[in-house]
Amino acid sequence: MQVTRRKTLQWSVRAAALAAAGVAGVGLVTDRADAQKPATGRRVVMISIDGLAAVNLDDPKVPLPNIRQLAAEGASAKAMTVVTPSVTWPNHTTLVTGVTPGKHGVLGNGKIEPSTGATPMVINPRRSKEELCRVPTFYDLAHAAGMQTAEINWPVTREAPTLNWTFPDHPDPIRYTTPALVQELQAQKILTGPEDADFRVLGQVTRDQVWTQAAVHLIRRHRPQVLLLHLLNTDGTQHTHGPQTTEGYTSLALADSHVGQVLQALKETGQRESTAVFVVADHGFCKITRQIKPNARLRAKGLIRPASGGNAGALEYEAQSIAEGGVALVYVPKKLFHPELLEKTRAALQGMEGVERIYTSQELPELGLGLHPRDAQMPDFLLAAKDGYSFSNDTTGEEVVALARPNGTHGFVHTNPKMDAAFVASGAGIKRGVKLERMRNVDVAPTAARLLGLTMRDVDGKVLEEILDSGTGN
Repeated sequence: MQVTRRKTLQWSVRAAALAAAGVAGVGLVTDRADAQKPATGRRVVMISIDGLAAVNLDDPKVPLPNIRQLAAEGASAKAMTVVTPSVTWPNHTTLVTGVTPGKHGVLGNGKIEPSTGATPMVINPRRSKEELCRVPTFYDLAHAAGMQTAEINWPVTREAPTLNWTFPDHPDPIRYTTPALVQELQAQKILTGPEDADFRVLGQVTRDQVWTQAAVHLIRRHRPQVLLLHLLNTDGTQHTHGPQTTEGYTSLALADSHVGQVLQALKETGQRESTAVFVVADHGFCKITRQIKPNARLRAKGLIRPASGGNAGALEYEAQSIAEGGVALVYVPKKLFHPELLEKTRAALQGMEGVERIYTSQELPELGLGLHPRDAQMPDFLLAAKDGYSFSNDTTGEEVVALARPNGTHGFVHTNPKMDAAFVASGAGIKRGVKLERMRNVDVAPTAARLLGLTMRDVDGKVLEEILDSGTGN
């Protein structure tokens, strides 16, 4: 879908406003970025396999023939450090922006929206890319340079004005998919109908197949210079059954076959030699046996209580914890009027079983979460869980409960090695046989931009020069 003048103007106005406000101190999509021109003639295809931990690349129990072939023909990392919290949307946003959540502003799988009094804070996944992400992506720069850009199931892309073709990770994905793409996918029998209800009836395994077929269709018919693809079945399966299980290994093997379909399409259309292919992930996985319920502790301490006015079941929140797997974000909405609530909340949360550390707002920059203190997204405290524990939003019952059966989760602080994600890059502009000990996912976007002949400015990451062929650059 061609970007309309209205949407382009909206993006320019938003960029100018953010630049004037000095949000996060990053380089926005301004005239400086628009002036860049692609110099390489390369393409970038980035495939994210949700929850593909770094350890899986060398684990003989996981059949990954296509991904390992890419690694052998190109570059890989023994470990890729992710960002905190190690959940899907923050890390996918980092993969395309090259900055931490403290700068791009995505702290959960949606926007954290304030309490309206008797209602709790919530994570709203229905916001647009412009409402969620505060900084430019490498595909924004590519589009400004005249390249065709596309995404399939990539988070934080709803109504992105710099994507020519889009099928976003969103609760209502078909509604926000490029209309022409919906028609084409129906004609190819990839989509069974034009409504979200038609898509919702599909299971997670079938959805991955649909998304893969959609990506293959774009490669064959539209040949975008930038294509992002996010596969999700691996995440759901490891949540249910845990990592390092037969079910988890099977889901990863299926994802590898989807990678193979994309590679085959590139080869058959003559695009493989000009394409740099990245296989990345947003986080690893931990096995969990117990859940911590900070909101139950806050309720026991009177910081969450039944609402006045006789509204049965309603609660009032002077403090609230939002679970993100291995971390919990704690907010004190009324702190400006009642500063003593901060200390009261901190004291209430001390000594909980399974909590490894309580970070204050002043300590959040250690985790890449140095948002502006008046930003509603920034928590007042962050709770980090110990190994084997995760957090729950439940306000009732015991503070810590044993799970009926172990499962898997993520969301832990980025220093937890089990959160290390996979990284592989192969193809145009990539050296052969490079094995990095460790890299950071903030390095992915500037490296992808360099391969396209573009430069991302004022990012937290760096170009991975050591994996690039000599002469790769602007």
